[in-house]
Amino acid sequence: EEEKMNEMEEGVPLEPLFRKPTPSLATLYHEHSAVEERCQASLEQVALARRALELAKRNLAVAESEVVQRKMDLRKVRERVWEAELVEPCKWNDRLAELRAYHAEHGHADVPYETSLKKGDKWYKVALFARGIRRARKDGTLKKLPHRLRAVQELGFRWKRDQWTWQCNERIDKLKKFREQHGHCRGKLLY
Repeated sequence: EEEKMNEMEEGVPLEPLFRKPTPSLATLYHEHSAVEERCQASLEQVALARRALELAKRNLAVAESEVVQRKMDLRKVRERVWEAELVEPCKWNDRLAELRAYHAEHGHADVPYETSLKKGDKWYKVALFARGIRRARKDGTLKKLPHRLRAVQELGFRWKRDQWTWQCNERIDKLKKFREQHGHCRGKLLY
């Protein structure tokens, strides 16, 4: 009830009741008038600020939309850069191409450890490459090059190789070579 009365009183302008007030009432009339002017000025500032806020909200929405678009553009350009980097001539890309060839020939990317190969073997450099990319992933260097990481992962590259899988793949490779040479798979076990 009191709140409603205060709201009603705020909306009613103060009209001085006396034309020739006493000095103390005249001072209060003057003080009221000054406070009322400051209040009106504050209300005008609030109205201006609200309009500015609405404009700022619209500008913010436009700017945020532009940021989203620019980020999408950046992602697209970054992908194109990464694709180009993966075909740019360099040792890493040469080894990646060899790893892809190994994958195409063997159906997997489980390259034997370089210790099981001789330096002149066809896949020796690829085995060294595999060791190097495992080390680069482990020390965090490969995280800075996500396109290279993705290129290797697309081949099904295993970061931790269990010995059994490697031995099976190596035996399958030996069996394939035996079959190519002899035309059959009947023979002694290849250990």
